[in-house]
Amino acid sequence: MSEVSRIGIFIESPRFVQHSLYLSKDTDVEIVTSSREVYKALSCEVDSLHFFNKEKLIDCILFKRNIRHLSLDCVILFSDSSPVSYWIQKQFNTIMVFDDCMLGRDVFYYKTLPMAFIKRCGIMNSVLQFLLGPKVEINGKLYKFLPCKTGSILHFFKDRMLFGYKNVFAELPGKRSTLITVGNSDIKNAYLEAGISADVVSIVGSLEYDIMSSNAQAVSNNDVQRNPPDVVFFTQPFNKYSWEKEFWIQEVKHFVDDCEKSGVSFVLALHPRDDVSFYKKYVDHGCILGNDISFEEKVLLIRSSKLVVVKSSTIINTILALRKPIAYINYASFFPHANMIDIFNKEMIMYKNNNVADILQYVSENSTDIINHQEEASFRAFPEIGNAKNNIQSIIQSSLDKKI
Repeated sequence: MSEVSRIGIFIESPRFVQHSLYLSKDTDVEIVTSSREVYKALSCEVDSLHFFNKEKLIDCILFKRNIRHLSLDCVILFSDSSPVSYWIQKQFNTIMVFDDCMLGRDVFYYKTLPMAFIKRCGIMNSVLQFLLGPKVEINGKLYKFLPCKTGSILHFFKDRMLFGYKNVFAELPGKRSTLITVGNSDIKNAYLEAGISADVVSIVGSLEYDIMSSNAQAVSNNDVQRNPPDVVFFTQPFNKYSWEKEFWIQEVKHFVDDCEKSGVSFVLALHPRDDVSFYKKYVDHGCILGNDISFEEKVLLIRSSKLVVVKSSTIINTILALRKPIAYINYASFFPHANMIDIFNKEMIMYKNNNVADILQYVSENSTDIINHQEEASFRAFPEIGNAKNNIQSIIQSSLDKKI
């Protein structure tokens, strides 16, 4: 990185703490956050860390002034779903590192956005929604967001006035950035189809995959999980979302019934945002691992189990790196069009006619073929495995050199 240039990383979500540490290691980078949780996680890890509050109106105004005073030549972003990151892209030379990738789920998600917009609501809310409410542009067509409470609409209006926030909700990240980095050609093509110039988008690989792979390999092979279960199911907090909750209840119930009828031991490893009380309705408490288990514990659990079950989780990168068989849970046909068969062996899709006992039998007879299939999928999804950091740093330096 250039010694005379000032590079910044803006991070709002704990989801990208590891990305920031990995990318900034051994470099002179200013990390900026407006999240107390992120600040707490990074305060003992980095020297150049700035926390700017934006909870109140005056805080937002001061935030804009203070980040300008840092005189950053380039700002790295990992997400732009907030008013602040939206505004930063308009004020600075920015590079969006789009790294929220999970083997095909990303492109599927962005191509199926126009699902459930507009419902009837009260006249007053309808008027406010029309005048002030957030909207999203998908393939050149403008959609209104689902109606929300009056207070939420007015809060959005504040963000619109302060940060220029207009079209939001799950647009392709980095639409307003100077440059965008992505994991593979499928994701790049999604940007090209959305009208982004090919010169703007570069394929660099996945920081997420490289970080998880490196961390997983660093966990000692000498440690052993005591009384390991046959199957580990890494959950997701789908029950928190009204449009997904019913599907998720079906998935969990079918999985538990399936394992119990088949005499298969299992544990549910909860997502950090999961609520244990939800799962206690369907699972014996002894089969639930809380959402505070460490990364090392997860690695040992994966290594010692016969099969790992996922739905939509970045833990899949760790499982792939550890070369363990993965099954995709789909009893309720939730995300039925994600084309997961291209990623998993069809025998590894878990549904009513292909239960956990069938899959364990298939794993015992075909483990080598399964692992080979998963590795081929990994290389298709992340063709630059192990090189993401160097590739991103080269793009940053190239961008700065052009500016000079």
